Amino acid sequence: HPPAYMPAGCFLDVAKVAKEYFKKKGVKSNAGYEVPIVAVGKLNYPDMDEKALRDGKCDMIMLGRPVLADENWCNKAYAGEVEEIRPCIGCNMGCIGRCLETQQHESCAANPRACYEASHPVKKTAAPKKIAVVGGGVAGMQAALTAAEIGHNPEIFEKTDVLGGELNAAGAHAFKEDIHGLRDWFIAELKEQNVPIHMNTEFSTELYKDGAYDLVIMATGASSVVPASIPGIEKAITAVDLLEKDIDPGETVIVVGGGMVGCETAVDLAQKGKKVTIVEMLPDVLSSEFVPQQHKMMLLDMIKAYNVDVCADYKLAEVTDEGAVVEVAKKLFTIDMGGSLLTSLKAGDRKTLKADKVILSVGLKPNKTITEDLRALGAEVIEVGSTKRAGNVIDATHDAYEAIYALD
Repeated sequence: HPPAYMPAGCFLDVAKVAKEYFKKKGVKSNAGYEVPIVAVGKLNYPDMDEKALRDGKCDMIMLGRPVLADENWCNKAYAGEVEEIRPCIGCNMGCIGRCLETQQHESCAANPRACYEASHPVKKTAAPKKIAVVGGGVAGMQAALTAAEIGHNPEIFEKTDVLGGELNAAGAHAFKEDIHGLRDWFIAELKEQNVPIHMNTEFSTELYKDGAYDLVIMATGASSVVPASIPGIEKAITAVDLLEKDIDPGETVIVVGGGMVGCETAVDLAQKGKKVTIVEMLPDVLSSEFVPQQHKMMLLDMIKAYNVDVCADYKLAEVTDEGAVVEVAKKLFTIDMGGSLLTSLKAGDRKTLKADKVILSVGLKPNKTITEDLRALGAEVIEVGSTKRAGNVIDATHDAYEAIYALD
């Protein structure tokens, strides 16, 4: 299961080498037939798969994760309905990550019904509800789509001029473009289901009263944490702003926060030729959240390959015009191979790092909502996704799907 950072069809050339080797050596099966070569690895793209077969790189295509994302992948590809295939985003969060690492029920981030088909059969409601979905991010789109499929009457209210929410920033990296593919799939499916979408419209108590909705799904998402107590913090930008607004941060960059988002941002910038330093207050990057092992290993390899410096056990103390002042988070020792003490620093000891721009990636916090104002009017309100707690794609899709499925 290659991580999302691997290119599409990353093992097709390996299949070609194997096929040529078997042919050259005359390798046969026990029954005397040529041994068919089956290609694997990020083959979620029917046109690429068809070309690989026609070019003789392999004899068969094997799909794993793509058919979790869309159980009708093969039928849709055969019918030429490629644009209707729900894309696998290669995150490994719901499939291999759950199966082998967290011992949870296997599923899929893109398809919350995957592996729950027995307990969640396809159904139609006998009592359609008029539902206002507040927010057009991944949780809001999933909620509206599930509601429409079941037979309810959802409408989406999005206060900006774009749908996608956190998917827009997450898919801005060249090595994670499949996330934009998932966003675009949601938008197309909502259109197919004739779901009304009100752009540049912030939902309010007045809209609730005017619309007479039976239910409000609050999916207003989360925003980047910006610690106001840190001097000079206004000089920094968030990783979300960097990605959504395509900001040029200069040639030397400090990324504060060594979680998955921070490390991906650092690698992306380093691939573009920037000199990048990650500042992480814990002893190791990628240690504060669950990251599937395949992604963690490749991210660490890319950090090393692209010469990203890691300043671990330090936290941001101040943002200056010249860069950042960082301080030791806890008492810090450096010991050589023989066990001799090389350095000893106490918590609060500071040093200065020069940079053109400081980028913050220290987490997300749920946006403020009007949930209680609506409930005071007698509205039924269900909060989903990052509105309840900041999370990732699998948290958003599953939470939204379950909230709607449980209505009947």
